[in-house]
Amino acid sequence: MGAGTGTRVLDRTQVEDYSERDRSRSAWYIVMTLLLLALVALVGWLLAGTLFGGGVDVPEVVGLDERRAVEELEDAGLRARVVDERNSRQPAGTVIEQDPEAGASVDENTIIELVVSEGRRQVTVPELADLTLQEARARLREADLKVGDVERQPSTEVEADRVISHDPGPGEEVDAGSEVDIVVS
Repeated sequence: MGAGTGTRVLDRTQVEDYSERDRSRSAWYIVMTLLLLALVALVGWLLAGTLFGGGVDVPEVVGLDERRAVEELEDAGLRARVVDERNSRQPAGTVIEQDPEAGASVDENTIIELVVSEGRRQVTVPELADLTLQEARARLREADLKVGDVERQPSTEVEADRVISHDPGPGEEVDAGSEVDIVVS
């Protein structure tokens, strides 16, 4: 056989060095591949959110009337649902709470829950004519009303210390807690 055509046998130490170097290089390639895949997944997720709808900022609708609040939400690509109506000092039909709150970022078509005021509870003014002032006070308290101004006026038709008239009059609907002015003989 000629020179250079034979098989060369490596020393045992050269084989072991080669294996350790190969293993560390393989581990490095695996780690780098996993990091690259994670980066690609993150970029894809961010792009998908941007390109395919992403978030919608919830507009402020508290203080608006219910109809206008629903229009604002629909214009922003959201939906509205009235979940509760409460008595409030706000006029009837006014949005007094929203969930999620204004400025939150939500998906398009998310339902925004609205709490709408029913306004103040209405009560009926009772008949007070011919009652004593003390009886009139008790009757108003039972109806969740208060005594307003009390005016004394002489009368030949109504017994002394009895209610002649009152404003608002009997049967009228008023806000609970309202005052009723009384004229007493």
